[in-house]
Amino acid sequence: MEFDKDPDTFADAIEHLDDSGAEFGLVLLGYRPPQASDALNRIRKAAGDRILHDGEAPIDAYRKLVSGSEIVVSTARQEFFGISVVEAVAAGCHPVLPNRLSYPWLIPDQFHGMALYQDGELVDALAAAIEDPGPPEGLAASMESFSWDVMAPRYDLRLREIAG
Repeated sequence: MEFDKDPDTFADAIEHLDDSGAEFGLVLLGYRPPQASDALNRIRKAAGDRILHDGEAPIDAYRKLVSGSEIVVSTARQEFFGISVVEAVAAGCHPVLPNRLSYPWLIPDQFHGMALYQDGELVDALAAAIEDPGPPEGLAASMESFSWDVMAPRYDLRLREIAG
């Protein structure tokens, strides 16, 4: 869990949810350096056996973990695009994302109220998503605009324009 993804805020939220007795499981996907961060150790302590996966996964396992999840969460302070969020939302996950960076652009306007949270509202947004994890009709399909089938022809056209 890298510092630019603000793991301390996520750890705070997981500890709060644990203290409140919320029922949840966690899939923590991604590279882990040899020395775990304090935030990751806090998450592991608070979530314990509710952690269903922790670390990298081969692509097939990754896809299965994502498609079997109900919620995708970000606390990022730096994000250039958000491909993992797009993949998770396309797979049917309810997004809980900060109202900053690329997320307001990725999520269509009509879904902002249920998908984007303001600073300081993560715990409430997560609790609401845990209570009602299903994303609204049409949100997953809206991610189709980022699929390779849609983007490849655009890239081809642009590259032809550049090449003259």
